[in-house]
Amino acid sequence: TSAGKPVRPQQNLLVSSQRNLPQLAPLDSALQLSWDFSTQSVSATAHPMSQHRQRLDELGVIPLGRLKELPAKPGSAAVRVTVAGWVLVRQRPPTAKGMVFVLMEDETARVQVAAPPPQVERWSKTLLRCQSLLVVGRLEGPQPLGDRPLGNHRSIMLEEVYDLEEHLGRPLLARDPLGP
Repeated sequence: TSAGKPVRPQQNLLVSSQRNLPQLAPLDSALQLSWDFSTQSVSATAHPMSQHRQRLDELGVIPLGRLKELPAKPGSAAVRVTVAGWVLVRQRPPTAKGMVFVLMEDETARVQVAAPPPQVERWSKTLLRCQSLLVVGRLEGPQPLGDRPLGNHRSIMLEEVYDLEEHLGRPLLARDPLGP
């Protein structure tokens, strides 16, 4: 009893019969991936870049995981690469004298892209707004100390940047038929 009144059992508000539930078609993998990334920014099943790897290969885009296999040379001798990825973080630290740093990933790895002030000014709309980027730049990495290598970390000094979806000719993630 509650305050002297008997307590009546509540009706079960959960639907207990399958006949009252609508029959929905299963989600296709592209839409499931899109929903995963739009709600959680991650998916346990795939990465958005993996669905486009064949086209990226045709465009000469190097998977980020292969960058550590390429030689990192200083300055003008640095290897020029074309990479693409999903943007995770953009940073414009006040102490970096106008540099912008972008951390992006594909289905194989992550890489830091550094954009010097002239490139930031030239490519700012794409660099600062697009969710996925196609980057052309110079591969940088630790230089050996004498005959000892200092690791396989790689980064890219940006020369050019483009909206990846424009180069693919379609969205990186499937568009939800029910709306945004």
